[in-house]
Amino acid sequence: MATDTLPADLASTIRWMTLPRGILAVLFGAGALVWPGITVWGLTVVFGVYSITDGVTSVVSAMQCRRDGPRTWWVAGGVAAVVAGAMALAWPDITALVLLYVIACYAIVSGLFGAVGALEVRTLTGRRWMLAACLLAVLCGVFLVLAPGAGILGIVTVVGGYAIVVGAVLIVGAVQLHSWKDPTDPLCPRYDAAAGIPTRD
Repeated sequence: MATDTLPADLASTIRWMTLPRGILAVLFGAGALVWPGITVWGLTVVFGVYSITDGVTSVVSAMQCRRDGPRTWWVAGGVAAVVAGAMALAWPDITALVLLYVIACYAIVSGLFGAVGALEVRTLTGRRWMLAACLLAVLCGVFLVLAPGAGILGIVTVVGGYAIVVGAVLIVGAVQLHSWKDPTDPLCPRYDAAAGIPTRD
């Protein structure tokens, strides 16, 4: 059962996994939306760089987690992101349709891996924002698969909007975790020093 007790080391891992990725997602989404007359090549470059950076950030942050459960899934999601970005950049003369499927696969696979990893975190504080962002990614990926005839403008609108929303959710989660205090820490107001256990509000 999920609780609100989150170990400090896990809180730090999740915070550094969500904040940089949230900022990157917002920058990617905004860049895609404001680029005047963006072409398939332009979106490919922007997505490729974003996806690889996002994946590397996920892997590096996840490796700091000492709990095998969430770490394994988060690393897998990061690797999937790097592979998707590399495929997009290495694919010569990629078409809008192929790029759409690459982005959709990235969103679905990395979102599913991230969601499973978030569910391994048995705390409400630790998992709700990350889980929400991952589920949004999966939904966006499914939408792209079901609407392959959107064209480059449609792809940009959906992907850009999705990235900004997911990025905002990740940033909110990171900010929330930044102000979070471990209830087992004696410096935490909720800690009962006499009893040696966290108190309840």
